[in-house]
Amino acid sequence: PITLGILYSVIAQRIGLPVFGVNLPKNYILAYLDEYKSEETFEKDLGEHILFYINPFRKGAVLNRSEIESFLISQNIEPSIPYFVPSSNQEIIKRLIKNLISSYEKLGYQDKINSYQALYDILNR
Repeated sequence: PITLGILYSVIAQRIGLPVFGVNLPKNYILAYLDEYKSEETFEKDLGEHILFYINPFRKGAVLNRSEIESFLISQNIEPSIPYFVPSSNQEIIKRLIKNLISSYEKLGYQDKINSYQALYDILNR
């Protein structure tokens, strides 16, 4: 889902659509930002700039904030601001690496785990 979401957002941004990744726990979604909001207020309340969310893994299903809150509550996760706003590219890459580490752990590929863990540690500095 993360790779699909990254591809989705890159293509959207290339054609001029303001679509960015959101690090929602147990799911990776995209936020479609209101391109007409004032840039001066962008950093003050990013949540106010989001028109809707997209779940690229579920055929591009459109979600609103209350649906994401319901998802978090159903997963016994306390809703918090980072789960609703776009993440930095570095945070997205770190999550992708963590998912790779988890996959390689299940397969028992210790050399791959060590390599990706070293890369993750570098990004965490």
